[in-house]
Amino acid sequence: MKTVAALALIVITAFSAQAQEIAFEHGSFASVCAKAKAENKLIFIDFYTSWCGPCKHMAETVFKEDMVGKYFNSHFINYKLDAEKGEGKTIAARYQVNIYPTYLFLDAGGAVFNKAIGNCKDTVFIGYAQNALSEFTDPNSLPRLKS
Repeated sequence: MKTVAALALIVITAFSAQAQEIAFEHGSFASVCAKAKAENKLIFIDFYTSWCGPCKHMAETVFKEDMVGKYFNSHFINYKLDAEKGEGKTIAARYQVNIYPTYLFLDAGGAVFNKAIGNCKDTVFIGYAQNALSEFTDPNSLPRLKS
């Protein structure tokens, strides 16, 4: 019986270890921009506040989904900013963020390639990211021409 319980624990641990959620960078916005430039990736910023229910819901559900984590971690430099504290206040003001959650997809130079707001399903959320990547890779897209 102990062997069966130990085997079940190993299997459960193996499956949970493979689950992947969005991995957010820590540090300054400048360091995130430098990393995005070095890796030629867009930056995904999640602007949130401590009191925002939809922000908490996204962090506890969609951001932790394996499909979402794998997609975002492979395509973006992910960054999470409290829009009411520290550097988050300055960056939120720069991009006129005043609804939470707000999601921005920027290049390393700060040009916006997509912006979305609110609580949403995983497929919709990945759709925002796919639109940003499409704009980023299209040399004739408006954000690309502006940047």
